Formats: sequence, structure tokens, C-alpha cells
Amino acid sequence: MIRFVSLLAFILLPASTWAQTQTFTVRGTVQSVDQNKQRIVVAGRRYYVGQDCKIWLNYEKASFASVKAHQEVELTCTRYPGGMRVANILKIGDSAEAAEGPKGPQLFPGTAKVGDKGALANKDPSGRFVVLQLVGKKDALIKGDGVTFRLQGHPTEHMAEGKSVDLPGYFKVTGTNTYETGSGASKTVLVIEPVSEEEKKDLEQGVQAKVHDTATAGDAQKREDEASKKLLMAKQLLDRHVDVAKARLTQIVKQFPGTKAANEAEKILEKLP
Repeated sequence: MIRFVSLLAFILLPASTWAQTQTFTVRGTVQSVDQNKQRIVVAGRRYYVGQDCKIWLNYEKASFASVKAHQEVELTCTRYPGGMRVANILKIGDSAEAAEGPKGPQLFPGTAKVGDKGALANKDPSGRFVVLQLVGKKDALIKGDGVTFRLQGHPTEHMAEGKSVDLPGYFKVTGTNTYETGSGASKTVLVIEPVSEEEKKDLEQGVQAKVHDTATAGDAQKREDEASKKLLMAKQLLDRHVDVAKARLTQIVKQFPGTKAANEAEKILEKLP
């Protein structure tokens, strides 16, 4: 009912209000998705996804349920007095954090030390990084994860003081910087910079190796589980159908070498006549 009223109010806006509506594009990382309320949070801002919203993921039409947190998206929106409404959602790639969570190393400015590398992460409830001061073309003071840090080597032309900013990619802590605050006090903060292309490749290779190791471990467990099930069935035949049991035990040894079930099957076979 509330959604219907909101939509009706939007449709019945006076002509003067229609003139105030603005269409614009937003690009950023999805921070959260509320399927029930049809809302999405991108770059610290909340958007309402209307029933008429067109969603495209990997150039194919998709549903709102396909949009997950930590995806990099592009939104075509309309701003009107009642809020911001999404007209289109286009996926433009995956960020360092996949939907099920970060796959690569994370860099939390609040606890990081010199030499640490990873994708910038934030434990603040808002999950946002906010620009405190633009120092230069590739130099800015950023607040996030409960601390202030100096971001150097990263373009600032699209940043605005007091606004949140998306910082995708990998970064490293290169040192510290002491500066004078507006009150005349000195403050020391971490200096964080983008990693080099070579460092980026090393980090990405590490992620791929981790994913491969996880997949390999999963496959090995599946073989163990399957072999264990077959072994249990073979054991149940030992009392009444020894020949059939022997044939199945032999098959387990051949089909699942190196598994615990295969080793046990081999020991049972040695004791059978």
C-alpha cells in the first residue's frame, strides 16, 4: 500500500515539480541490497528500485534478486522531491569483494601498518570513505574505518570535500605523514597509495591460487564423501552377499585411490577369503 501511494504521488506530481526532476548516472560498489523494500545502497546513498526498473547483468536481462552486495554497478536514476528512483541497473564488473565476501586481502586503515596491502575495507556502520580535504591533484585526506588517512597517488578530480568516495582496487600503506590541523595541533596519519601493476598482479595471482586451493579441497571432500557412502553399502552386503561385497570393495579401491574409504576397503579385502 505504501509503495502504491508513493508511486501515485510520483505520477500526480504537478508540472512545476516535474520540471525539478533530474536524470543522472551513478557508478559504484553495491554496499547493501534490501529485496523486501526494493532498496539498494551504492556509495553511501540509498535508492528505491521501482517495479519498472530495467536490470542488465553481463548484458543479459535480469531480476532485482540478481543484484548482490559488493558488485560494481552503474545506475541510471531520477531525482525528484520524494527521493531517488532507479530506472536501470547495469553491472560493469566485480569489485575485489565478491558477493559472498572478500576473496583477496583487505586493508583496514584503522588497524593497518606500514607495508600492508589489500583492498580498502571499512568496519564503520556506514561502510563509507569520506573526503575530508582535497590537498592536490593526487592527494587527499580521507576518513574511514574510524581514522583519517592520507591518500596519495590516486586521482582526486572526481572527489568533493564532505562527500563519500568509492576506492576500488588494491592499495598499500607506504608510511606516515604529520600535518598541522586547523587548530594548530599536529596530527600523524598513515599514507596509503595504489599498488603498482606488478604488485596488483601478485595480489590477483594470490587470490586465484586461494580460490583454486579452496576448489581443490572441496573436490577432495566430495570424493571422500562419495567413497564413504559406497563403503557403507558394501559393508552391509558382507553378511549375506560376500561376492557382491568384494566386487564393490574392489571398485572403491580402484575408483577412489588415496581416500580413507579406499584404504579401509583394501584392509577388508585382505581379510576376506
